Amino acid sequence: MPGRPRKVVSISTGKISKEEKNARKRQEKELKLDRDALVAPSWLSPRAVEEFSRVAAEFAKIDILDNLDLPTLAIYADAYDKFVTLKERLDEEGDVITVEGAKSSYQKVNPALTAQSIYVDRIYKASAKLGMATTDRLKLVVPTKEEKKEENPYFRFLSVDG
Repeated sequence: MPGRPRKVVSISTGKISKEEKNARKRQEKELKLDRDALVAPSWLSPRAVEEFSRVAAEFAKIDILDNLDLPTLAIYADAYDKFVTLKERLDEEGDVITVEGAKSSYQKVNPALTAQSIYVDRIYKASAKLGMATTDRLKLVVPTKEEKKEENPYFRFLSVDG
């Protein structure tokens, strides 16, 4: 069973030496890329653009998103828009609809409900990739081991201290 995921230095509460804290900050800084191209794509609907902008603004506060996150954020915003559109449709039509057949009518689950569950999955997957939940954000910092040069114990015997 793997250990606990590493926390970002700024929110870590465990005992960490100054040297380890500085090393972690340096590692986190090396993972950062530019954010200048983090703009909503033109193919998003107005509601999706609004959600894209809202999420990007919230993430700007903690400086966690960068240009490489653009497609994932766009997919999230588009799925969110489609989810809300389907929610509005379900509010009008209901979860169960009546279908008129040639000889009789019958009831079945509204196809919008099935489609909505697909968008829920997309929202969850994209939000996990983006780190929208606190637990997901903590998993985004990848721990790396710093190489330590260990002194060969036999060198102590070979060195001559005048």
